Amino acid sequence: MFFTAIGLGTYFVIKGKLTVGAMISTVQLMDNIVGPLVIVSTRLKKVKAVKLIGEKLVKFAYKNQNCDSGIDKLSFEGGITF
Repeated sequence: MFFTAIGLGTYFVIKGKLTVGAMISTVQLMDNIVGPLVIVSTRLKKVKAVKLIGEKLVKFAYKNQNCDSGIDKLSFEGGITF
């Protein structure tokens, strides 16, 4: 991205359409614009990944929740035997 800006800037400087100072300031401003966009896209990828993992965990929890084969008792009498 920055190589493109530097390349185009150099071209315009050579043609006399842009000054060297304007080219340098443009590249610096691009850093201020592109940097936050990269951070936002990275965080969105992480949010999507965590969402998929959360959905898998919920499915796994519900799947194992239905596997109970015990007997419900309202009171405990006697002892536990195996």
